[in-house]
Amino acid sequence: MVIQTLLVYISLTLLLYFAARYSAEKNTLFFIVSAIAVYSVVFGLRSGVGMDFWSYKRWYDDALLGIGSYDHLEPGFRFLMDICAAASLPFSFFLGVVAFIQLLLVFLAVRPFRDAYPFLALVFMLGGIWLSYANGLRQQLAFCIFAYSVHFIADRKWIRYYLCIALAIMFHTSAVFLLPLYPLYIFSDGWVRRKWIVLGLLVAVLLASGTSAVNFIAGYADGLAAYLGYDIYFNDDYELTRTVERGLGYWINLSISVCLIYFGDQVKSYYGSRTVNIIYDLFCFGVLWKYLFIGSLIFSRVNYYFLGFEYIFAALTLAAMSRTFTLKKAVLLSLYGLVFIAIMFRMRTNTAMFMFNWQNVFI
Repeated sequence: MVIQTLLVYISLTLLLYFAARYSAEKNTLFFIVSAIAVYSVVFGLRSGVGMDFWSYKRWYDDALLGIGSYDHLEPGFRFLMDICAAASLPFSFFLGVVAFIQLLLVFLAVRPFRDAYPFLALVFMLGGIWLSYANGLRQQLAFCIFAYSVHFIADRKWIRYYLCIALAIMFHTSAVFLLPLYPLYIFSDGWVRRKWIVLGLLVAVLLASGTSAVNFIAGYADGLAAYLGYDIYFNDDYELTRTVERGLGYWINLSISVCLIYFGDQVKSYYGSRTVNIIYDLFCFGVLWKYLFIGSLIFSRVNYYFLGFEYIFAALTLAAMSRTFTLKKAVLLSLYGLVFIAIMFRMRTNTAMFMFNWQNVFI
């Protein structure tokens, strides 16, 4: 299974990268959409990839049987599930549809910056973003809708933005946090003016993380679980807090965040776009939130609406550096390469090991 897993992920990485590169050169979505379709077929046929895979499979099986065990899910996600189940389509088809919508929305979100297409594909695969997309289907769909809606904030099209957020809420209740975001940018092109301020705040956050004050705030996270739609993942024995080991993986991911924050001024200047400015703001806020409440599972889940922009901004950063293979670009790509190696090294425990559904006796 190890060799098969490597072949699947490396093949998909190359396919998405070269299709995205060709689409960027020809200014067309055809090639990357075709590659996303192949990716979706493969991920639709997966088994056990993603911590929540078996929960979603159980709910879909019940949908096929007309059992209402999934009535607690958001109406938009239930509707999508019910459509596929009503047509007696297999679970693999449903997973493929979700995977296709997720990745297509992200590429549509960066369509004005098509030079970032190949790097978006590369970071998506090397950074293991596919694993989180294969895990939290509902929230990742909500995030991808939100990512697509950022242009409407930048263009001050508030009706379209709130329609997108309403749709996102239909897939995951936690998207209500995004409702107050639009007014923050009515009179501002971006709140983060200097990278050194963010880096200074990050140092302060790293020092504050784990203190009694932060733990006191995080202690109320479990009270939010039911309303935000996370309570279905937890039982009486489930710990809502965790101890984070500051090993090599911790420092690699922190290094990536620091590099992207440091390159922020250069990237924003390169694009000169309100959309990029907003993406950078959201990403920076996500990084600060991540390390301040790093021990809280609930805060970490909600934070994906912000931290989820990290790989999108990384793609924009690599594209801004693409004219010459600079040392900065080499360092960033090397860090993502290390992330991929770490994920593959732990594939037996992090649900990244890829099995097709016909290879599992429980399917």
